[in-house]
Amino acid sequence: MTPDALWSVGYDEEENVRVTRFDPESLQVVTRSEPIRSYFPDAALDPASGTVWVSAVYSVVRVDIAAEAGPSAPATTCSSRPMRSPP
Repeated sequence: MTPDALWSVGYDEEENVRVTRFDPESLQVVTRSEPIRSYFPDAALDPASGTVWVSAVYSVVRVDIAAEAGPSAPATTCSSRPMRSPP
């Protein structure tokens, strides 16, 4: 949970893991990340950096949850990219 949102990490209808942002007042879905291929929905939220780290198959995925400024801007954008260890 952050001051402006509730966050959930769980499986979608196709059994992919997704990070979902909910409005804390209405509990409506505001945005969801791209599907993340994973066996478990284990994650860590880091509000200071605006990221969620999700365990994935053979990697860790960073999901950026940085909010846009301004009253008419989208509340949040989520994108994921795998973080791989060096060879």
